Amino acid sequence: MSLKVAVQMDPIQSVNIEADTTFMLALEAQARGHRLWIYQPEMLALENGNLSARARPMTLRAEKGNHVDLGEETTLNLGGSWRVRRSIDVTARVTNLFDREYEEALGYPALGRSGMVGVRIAIGR
Repeated sequence: MSLKVAVQMDPIQSVNIEADTTFMLALEAQARGHRLWIYQPEMLALENGNLSARARPMTLRAEKGNHVDLGEETTLNLGGSWRVRRSIDVTARVTNLFDREYEEALGYPALGRSGMVGVRIAIGR
């Protein structure tokens, strides 16, 4: 199953591809057949409970100085919410989707793959 993977990271053009863990994880996701998108924190928006980002599709290469091609900016819906019935929504979130071992901060290993599922029930809809 191919996924759209949205990545929030430092400006991609200036990262050190040999040391940036986000770049390495994104490259691995791409190698597994997933489509990549990149956005910056200021490109996030929360409107009416829907999380979205202005993002650009990207193709990565492990080639220093020529490591990224970027497409045109578009808006991505980043929420994982499904309406089951008129009054019931199910939400889902997955972290560390590829179950990789890495450290976001030195000495603090990331948790393994994990997920969270929630249900929202609206009374009176």
